[in-house]
Amino acid sequence: MVPGTKTFRESIRISRNTGAGEFPSQAAALRKFGRIRDFVFVLDGDKANDERPVRRIQDAAGFTVPVFFLPSGKAPEDWTWTRLRDRRKGVLAELGSDSKDLSLRMDRIDSLYAVAAGKPGEVAKSKLRTLAEEFQRTAPEICRAVARDKVRRPSSEFQPFVANMADALQNWRAN
Repeated sequence: MVPGTKTFRESIRISRNTGAGEFPSQAAALRKFGRIRDFVFVLDGDKANDERPVRRIQDAAGFTVPVFFLPSGKAPEDWTWTRLRDRRKGVLAELGSDSKDLSLRMDRIDSLYAVAAGKPGEVAKSKLRTLAEEFQRTAPEICRAVARDKVRRPSSEFQPFVANMADALQNWRAN
């Protein structure tokens, strides 16, 4: 970040959850209306080893637009589920739970989905939605709570992502 500047939550808008396959058409539309240089694309970590989505976004944008990946190499819901097992105090407080309660709920949900067929990321999505409903939250709210906890930790796997986003924001401000 630029020293002496402050970024407010309202300064950055995060669009709705969408699939990587939809990003090229969004990039093309943003290019058409002259807004593409104001955007950063963030893909799920499980897409990091596939160069095709990035290439399609770049082609549609008409220049090298920033494309970042969430950490872990997994679907975000799978990463979140694994990190929830850490039962960090900040996340527990946001959920209004304690370590034992969260562990019991997760164990029960794991048992329910143990025989579920499907891609691991889809199973993790279902498990996380089930847990979110129990806490009267949404799955994205739980993902954000876990991510906030990880961002606060200097040694977390989120730090390279945070650094990339800070650089992108600084570059945007400079233009």
